[in-house]
This record gives sequence, structure tokens and C-alpha cells, in this order.
Amino acid sequence: MRGSDAGRKIEIHFCPDCGSSVFWYAELYADMVGIAFGTFADPSMSRPTLSVWEQTRHPWVSFDHQLERFTVQPKIDDRDLERLIHGAANVRN
Repeated sequence: MRGSDAGRKIEIHFCPDCGSSVFWYAELYADMVGIAFGTFADPSMSRPTLSVWEQTRHPWVSFDHQLERFTVQPKIDDRDLERLIHGAANVRN
């Protein structure tokens, strides 16, 4: 358990073999589970659509496609969150 930059709690679960973060629970979105994209070994999986915390990204991490980039955690409202989770085409007006 650790705190976020906003002071909220984040519970991160790690791989017992290699120590990589696998999934996490965030106090702000208590009904959701965050999953580290790199834990999937399926090459047919969709590419990430956004990158957060670019200011602390390692220089060897790169993307060869267009995506939204955020220097730090963006402030999002419920409608923005719905778009991120389900895609803009599935958001009800």
C-alpha cells in the first residue's frame, strides 16, 4: 500500500517471481482494477491508447504508434473515464 501524488491510497500487487507490478487497486476508483499492460503476452492485443506519467518514463520505453500522452496523471471526470474505459463510440450523451 502506498500513497498517490494526490494523497490517495494505491494497493499494488507484484509478481512473486520477478517483482514486476501486475495489478493494483486505487482508492479513487474503488470499483476498478488497474492491470499493467505489459503483463499480457498476447501479440494480438490492442495497443495502448494513452501514456501517463511521461515525465518519469524511462528513455528506453517507446511507442511506434500515435497515442495520447500525459506528463502527469490527468484530472478526469466521470465522462472522460467512461471514454477511456469503453472508447468514445460507446459513451452515451
